[in-house]
Amino acid sequence: YGYIRGEFLDGSGWVPPEGYDATERDWYSAIIEADGKTIIVSPYVDAHTGDIVITIGKLLRSAGGYDDNIVCLDVTIGHVQEITEETDIAGDGYAMIVNSDGLIVTHKDRSYVGTNIRDNYGEALLDTIMTDDRMTVEANVMGEKCTLFTSSVMDQWHVVIVVRNSDLFADAYSQLTVNILVSLTIFVLVTIFYFIGYKNEQAYGKKVEEMKSARQKQQYEADVLRLEKASADEANKAKSNFLADMSHEIRTPINAILGMNEMILRETREDSIREYSGNIRNSGKNLLQLVNSILDFSKIEDGKMEIVPVRYSLSTLITYLVNSVQEKAEEKKLTFKVIIDPDLPSEYYGDDARINQVVLNLLTNAVKYTHEGSVTLTVKGKEVKDGKALLYFEVADTGIGIKESDMDKLFESFERLDVIRNRTIEGTGLGMSIATKLLSLMDSKLNVKSVYGQGSVFSFDLWQKIENSEPIGEYKLHSLYAGSSELYHESFHAPKAKILVVDDTRMNIIVVVNLLKKTGVEMDTAPSGEAAVKLADEVRYDLILLDQRMPGMDGTQTLKIIRDLDSGLNKDTPIICLTADAIRGAKERYMADGFTDYLTKPVEGKALEKMLITYLPKDKVEKITESFGASSANTDDESSPEDENVSAGFDEILKAAGIDTEAGIGYAQGDKDFYRDILKEYASEYQDHSEKLIGYYARRDWDNYSVMVHAVKSTS
Repeated sequence: YGYIRGEFLDGSGWVPPEGYDATERDWYSAIIEADGKTIIVSPYVDAHTGDIVITIGKLLRSAGGYDDNIVCLDVTIGHVQEITEETDIAGDGYAMIVNSDGLIVTHKDRSYVGTNIRDNYGEALLDTIMTDDRMTVEANVMGEKCTLFTSSVMDQWHVVIVVRNSDLFADAYSQLTVNILVSLTIFVLVTIFYFIGYKNEQAYGKKVEEMKSARQKQQYEADVLRLEKASADEANKAKSNFLADMSHEIRTPINAILGMNEMILRETREDSIREYSGNIRNSGKNLLQLVNSILDFSKIEDGKMEIVPVRYSLSTLITYLVNSVQEKAEEKKLTFKVIIDPDLPSEYYGDDARINQVVLNLLTNAVKYTHEGSVTLTVKGKEVKDGKALLYFEVADTGIGIKESDMDKLFESFERLDVIRNRTIEGTGLGMSIATKLLSLMDSKLNVKSVYGQGSVFSFDLWQKIENSEPIGEYKLHSLYAGSSELYHESFHAPKAKILVVDDTRMNIIVVVNLLKKTGVEMDTAPSGEAAVKLADEVRYDLILLDQRMPGMDGTQTLKIIRDLDSGLNKDTPIICLTADAIRGAKERYMADGFTDYLTKPVEGKALEKMLITYLPKDKVEKITESFGASSANTDDESSPEDENVSAGFDEILKAAGIDTEAGIGYAQGDKDFYRDILKEYASEYQDHSEKLIGYYARRDWDNYSVMVHAVKSTS
C-alpha cells in the first residue's frame, strides 16, 4: 500500500474507515523521518487485519527530490515467529529478533514477544548486541556464560541466537553449521522483503524504461547477429582458403607424377614398363579421387552442393557405371553381373552425375571388399505415376559383409569398418557419407542389408521424371576400355606457334613441355612471375600458360602487369590459368580476374592439346587426321576383309557428311562399335527432338526449350 499525492492506496482493496488519516500512523511518521532510507517499522496491530505486523517502507524519489510519496509492504510477524520457534538449536539454545529500540520482535518463547530486552536480559546484553560489530560474542545471559551469534539487518533488526557454552561445545561442529544456516535463512527472508520494496520503488518509472529497454534489446540482438554472421563468414572463408591450399599442395606433386608417367606411356614400347606405368596412372587417379571426396564432403557440409537436373539416357548412365568398374572386377577375377529391366523408359530428367557418383561408390566398395564370387548391379522400375518413374538401384556382392555392431558407424565421416581386416584397402571413409548426403539432396535414402562373412546388399529408390517413355530394351554392354592401351598420337602440329610456360615448380614445366613436344610448338619457359614479365616485354607469344600460385608475384599479378606493359606485345594474347585449385567457383573467379581460360592440375595431355587448338591462331595449327579405327593399332584384329570394307565404306559416308569420325571415336574411348551405336541412337532421336524444339519455340516455352537445347548439345 502507499500514500501517493495525498491519497491512501491499498493493494488488497481495503477501504479505510471514515476518519482514517495515514499521516497520523506510526509507520508514516517513521518513514518520513528515515528521509529516503528503507526502514523496518516496529511491530504494531494492523488496522485492517488485526494481526501484529511489521512495515517495510520507503520514500519514493522523484525528479525534484522527495514529495512525501510513500510505498509500504506489511509482513505478519506470525511467519517469522514460526521460523524462530521451529529453529532447532543445541541444548536449550534459542533464537530471537530484537529491533534497534530493544523490542523483542520474535522469540522462541512467545511470552517474550513484545517485551523489551532490557526488562528480561538487562541493559548490558542490549548494549552488546547494539554496539559490538562482531558476529559472535560471549556474554552472561541470566547468570550463564553464553555465545551469541548476531546478524544486523539494515541496522534496525538484530537476529540473535543464544547458545550456552556448555551446549555449544558439546556438539560444536555439527551445531555451528545448523546455526549458520538458520541465520542465513532468516537473513535471506528479510533480504527478500527488502528486495520486494526495492522493486516497488522501480515500478514508478517502469513504463518509460520498458520502451527504452526494448529498443536497446533490439539493437543488442541486431549487433549480436551481425557479429555472429561476421564470425561465421570468417570461419567459412578460412575453411575455403584451407581447402584451396590443400587442393593445390596435393595436386601439384600429383601433376608431376602423372605428367612424367604420361611421358613414359607415350615413349616406351616395352609391355612390362607400360604395365608399371598403367599402375602408376591408376594409383594417381585414385589419389585424385580421394582429394575430390574431401572437397565434395566439404561442399555438402557448407551447403554448397547442388543437384543440377538435365535430360539423360539411362543406357549411357549404366554403360559408364559398368565400364568404370568392370576392369577392376576382372582384375580380381570376380563375376560382374548387370541386370536391367528392359521395360524401363530410356530417358529421364535428373542429376545423372550425382546418381553416377552414388552408384559408382557402391560398386567400387563392392569390388574392394569382395575377394571371390560376384558383384551384381540391378536397375528396375517399381512404379510409374504422373509422368515420373520410381527407379530401384541395387548393388549386391558376396564380399566380407558388415558386422551388426558396425552398422551405426557405416555412414559416419572418416570411419573405416573392421580396420584390422581391411587395413590394406584404400579409402578415406568418406564415400558412404557423401553417398547418403547426395541421396538426401535427391529426396532418397540408402538401405543396407548385410550378413558378416557372406555379403551385402545396398539399394535405394529414386523418383525421376520420364523424358522418353520408349523402353530401353535389352541392355548391351560396351567396353569403354577397348583401345585404351593404344600408343599416344598427337592431335595437331603447330611448328610456327610460340607459347610461354610459367611455373615456379620445374617439374611442372617439364611435364607441360614434354606433353607438347610432339606437336612442334616452340616453347619458352619462366620459373617466376618476374621472369615471365621480362620475356613478355620482349617476345610476342601466341599463348601463355601461367601458373596462378607462385611465390612473390602470383599469376593474377603477373597477368595484369603483362597486359599493361608499354610494349603491348601480349596485350591481347590468350593467357590460360594453370592451377591446382579445384574448389567450386575457382574457374569463374580466375576468369573474372582476366584469364582467358582455366586448366586444372594434374594437366592431362588431351585437355592441354584441346586448349591449345582452341586458342592458338587457326592458321598456325594443322590438325592430325588418323584413319578411322587407327586406335586399334598394335592389337590383334580378327575382323574379316569384308568387315574392313564395310568399315571403310561407313567411314567415307560419315566423312562426306562432314562428321569428324576421329574425334567421335576418341570420345568413345576407341571403341568403334560403341561409337556406331551412339550415332545410331543420336540419329533415331532426331525426329522427336526436332519436333519438340519447334513446338517449344512456337509456344515460347523457354524452360523446356532450354532443357531440350541442353540435351541436344550434350549428345551432340
